[in-house]
Amino acid sequence: MLSGYVISYVAVEREFTLWEFAISRIARVYSVVIPALALTVLVDLLFIYVRPSVNANELIADIPLYQYAKFPKYIAMDVLFGNQLWGFRATAFTNGAYWSMCLEVYYYIIFAAAFYLRAAWRITLLSVTLLVIGPWALLRFHLWLFGCAVYWLHRKRNISITGARLLFMVTGALMIVYLATDLNLRTDNQLDLLTNGWVGHSFLRRFIGDTLTGLTVALNIFAARYAAFDFGRLGSWLTYLASFTFSLYLMHTPLLRFWSGYWHPDPFVTVVAVLASVWFLGQFTERQKDHLRNVLRRDVASRLRWVGSSDA
Repeated sequence: MLSGYVISYVAVEREFTLWEFAISRIARVYSVVIPALALTVLVDLLFIYVRPSVNANELIADIPLYQYAKFPKYIAMDVLFGNQLWGFRATAFTNGAYWSMCLEVYYYIIFAAAFYLRAAWRITLLSVTLLVIGPWALLRFHLWLFGCAVYWLHRKRNISITGARLLFMVTGALMIVYLATDLNLRTDNQLDLLTNGWVGHSFLRRFIGDTLTGLTVALNIFAARYAAFDFGRLGSWLTYLASFTFSLYLMHTPLLRFWSGYWHPDPFVTVVAVLASVWFLGQFTERQKDHLRNVLRRDVASRLRWVGSSDA
């Protein structure tokens, strides 16, 4: 949902051409994806050759050795985001959070085709993308589109501060309930009872629960814009910390495994170690995305000039 909102924002207000959009997405994604995959592989191999001191059997059992037996195939699939195509569900080694990137990147392409292109070019790129990803990858696309809808509502609609704060509090409370009770799983369980287990083992697994959660998050973010919260000086710190959230998302699993396996089993200490590690690694990942984007611009532009001069 957040991704759909952000992509709509940058397309409308910052990246006015498909060229700018593509360069920015490549820089944003790969500045974190490549280090996150490298970190995941490094921790997995470390566990294989240097046995963890805590929960060793469990941590080693989680490693998909069949993927390492065919490493070139699976690392290429991870880098090209092929883990969820046509109903294929493969993890990026032990990085369970990576699955959503293998949907999200293709949602970027679908959005770009619809937003930037016209006529035959639009139809061609949409058709090719849909043929590549298959129908199952679209089962979460509506959640991404919720974010696009909220962005456009922010441009067209307004609500009172009182109404916004009430909606923000109600949806915030619901989000806490969802997390505390795992409402998605509970919804699956109830639907399983009605369908003799079919829902939980089909393509509709967590579909209803995810939709309810997505709508709640969408309404919460819609309300936040009009709630007029004043964070004061804290706001700049929140903005700074938010600049590491992509790294946190893709790196938290290998870091949790590393710190809990080799250093300290206490959850609080482990979480602090993970957050500190993300901050450190973030200096070399998404905090460098602007530099990477500029490098890509210069490199591609220089190649285009070279091709032009060769043709002349």
